[in-house]
Amino acid sequence: RGIENGVTRFHQVRVPAAARIGPEGAGLKIALTTLNTGRLSLPAMCVGAGKWCLKIAREWSAVREQWGRPVAGHEAVGAKISFIAATTFALEAIVDLSSQMADEDRNDIRIEAALAKLYGSEMGWLIADEL
Repeated sequence: RGIENGVTRFHQVRVPAAARIGPEGAGLKIALTTLNTGRLSLPAMCVGAGKWCLKIAREWSAVREQWGRPVAGHEAVGAKISFIAATTFALEAIVDLSSQMADEDRNDIRIEAALAKLYGSEMGWLIADEL
């Protein structure tokens, strides 16, 4: 489920002081900060997928009939659609809050980004499975 990352090594590389984007020795911190905000892209995509799944479920359940009425009127189908809607809403709230914290630049969002990524990927699969 992951992506392949390459290993980059720099040997005997000099970077002029004018070309640095931060103080000497701060490169790892800058890189990790970038990773933290980048981690928010996966749960954001899961929000979009959840909304799409909700759209499909609602449209399909309104036209598919079983026992003389649309399946949307059956309690079990309604429960599944409600789960998809509620989970997508919760995930969107997590992404919005984490993104807002990241935009403020004064927050360390390592934990929030990791939790959003974990919750987003787990719930994204669960939402799709409910379809």
